[in-house]
Amino acid sequence: MMHLTATAGKSILIGENCLFANVIAETTDHHTVFDLGTKQPLNSGANIIIGDRVWCARDVILMKGTILGSDVVVAARSMVNKRFGNKVLIAGCPASVIKENIAWTERAEATFMPEKFGVL
Repeated sequence: MMHLTATAGKSILIGENCLFANVIAETTDHHTVFDLGTKQPLNSGANIIIGDRVWCARDVILMKGTILGSDVVVAARSMVNKRFGNKVLIAGCPASVIKENIAWTERAEATFMPEKFGVL
């Protein structure tokens, strides 16, 4: 399941062959906070961009401004609020890079055979 909320003229762009498990993605905070001196909003919305072959595990939250490159794995219950490049495993609240230069497949195989899965 995926709960998507794109408001304030912002978008959520999703690449090809992505997997999502109970993920929330929101382009705004749903309530505006203003600077009383300037009368300007402090928490404007931002697009969310998800590359190709991104796997977001259970209960991930993608906040406004999230940009995920291709071949990214987001660990369960992570909160993402910034840009991450390609081929990384990210986790935490807020998310940070745990491992670089990764590949993943949706198949539950015990042995990694890149030629079989075409991930390299």
